[in-house]
Amino acid sequence: LLSSCCYYYIPTATIFLLLLAAMTSASAYKIGTSGTPWGVKEKQEWFESRIYHRSYHEEVITKLEGNSNFDGFTVSQYGTLSVSKDKEYPLFVVKSDDWDSNNKPSVLITGGVHGYETSGVQGAILFLKEKAPEFTK
Repeated sequence: LLSSCCYYYIPTATIFLLLLAAMTSASAYKIGTSGTPWGVKEKQEWFESRIYHRSYHEEVITKLEGNSNFDGFTVSQYGTLSVSKDKEYPLFVVKSDDWDSNNKPSVLITGGVHGYETSGVQGAILFLKEKAPEFTK
């Protein structure tokens, strides 16, 4: 940490070399060959190396099951994301029961665009529970 009384000068070339060293060591990945697209073998290695920290069923499906949590809305499965032979994720859409795209403005709220970012899904579910009913009137 720098104190408020002191400033240190680090030459630009030194900063560049430090960044380059950090990027080089960080980019050395254990799967595949640098500069070569992954094939089936590398993708399988990657999937097998993953550790699941969260449960999609627990974090998403159970929160969307049954419309009792979302009065005035209908939850429907519109598709499935197949990640591997034994791993599939159902995809859901939630619409207000009085959906009228011809006479009312529409808003799209998405979550889960990137598979490891759970905040979007959790934010969408929280909005659905706490704020969405105000917008259906």
